[in-house]
Amino acid sequence: MATSGNIITTTTAKEIIQEALEMLGALGEGELANAQQETSLLRTLRNLCTTWQADGLNLFAVESLVLFLTPGRVQYKIPSNDTLTASRVRAKNVSGALPTGSTSVTFSEDIDTTHDACGILQADNTMHFANISNINGATCTMDAQTLVDINDGAKAYTFIVNDPSRRFMKALHGSYLEHSGTSIPMEAMSRNDYDALTNKQSTGIPLQYYVDTQSTYNEVFIWPTANNPTQLVRLDVQRQLDSVTSTADDLAFPAEWFLPLATNLAHV
Repeated sequence: MATSGNIITTTTAKEIIQEALEMLGALGEGELANAQQETSLLRTLRNLCTTWQADGLNLFAVESLVLFLTPGRVQYKIPSNDTLTASRVRAKNVSGALPTGSTSVTFSEDIDTTHDACGILQADNTMHFANISNINGATCTMDAQTLVDINDGAKAYTFIVNDPSRRFMKALHGSYLEHSGTSIPMEAMSRNDYDALTNKQSTGIPLQYYVDTQSTYNEVFIWPTANNPTQLVRLDVQRQLDSVTSTADDLAFPAEWFLPLATNLAHV
């Protein structure tokens, strides 16, 4: 017997609501949920999904968030216009010196075509961040001119900019990243541990972090603070899932969660 050849990867809120009502015996054979039932159960399903996120059940929603550090800076607010977070960060070096006002740069290796931004260490020890408008092998065109000269062999990164509008649910693990590729595990601190630090402005290799999670944003505290702009911290975080606002919406949960969602919706 041949299989279907199909793998269903999405499920809608409407399908889950219909399944829950059928489990309850609230619908007769061939009946469909009415508008009032859909409105009520959609609200319950949305709250159920939110509760499960708070409990940390959505392990499939864990992603890596790389934080570009600023020397001496203690606190990073996410989301915020002055905090840059990224994913799929790749360390590179600049191939050839660049004068002030440059928009084209060649790196030591080809650029991942999915990357949309870069950060390059300038001669004054500050980072030049710019969006990438075009990629051709190891050469890219930036949408912003360099403000300072860039030396041959300067440290650089290409990456994908994270959605700047989202907070995360919780940080599960932290690592300090060296440009060489070395990764050092960081220790998570409690509020009391962080408050007990006598000098929060200490600089060096960041080895500890504290996350203060608020309703609409996160505040990440790094200790010791960075002492150069090429230092990075990677946080493995549990991201928020999109809320269901319509019965036609696909849920951000994988298809294998269909039965648990329908069963628990029927239960509550």
